[in-house]
Amino acid sequence: MSTFRIIVGIISLAYALVLLLRGEWLGCAQFSAMGMALLIDPRKPRTAKLRTRLMLISFVCALLRLIF
Repeated sequence: MSTFRIIVGIISLAYALVLLLRGEWLGCAQFSAMGMALLIDPRKPRTAKLRTRLMLISFVCALLRLIF
C-alpha cells in the first residue's frame, strides 16, 4: 500500500475522533468511513464491496451535512 494512503487514512480517522468529541455525528461517520476505506488494501478483491459501501456512507454523510 502506498504510504500516502496510510497517512491520509490515519489523519481522517484522527479528524473523525475530533468531530466525535465536538458532537458532530455526521462528520464523524463521514471521516471514519473515508479513513477506513483508505486503510483497507485495494489490491484484495474481497474488500471491493466493503470499500464501495464505506465510500457510499461517506458520500451520503457529506450530502446530509450540506443539507443540514
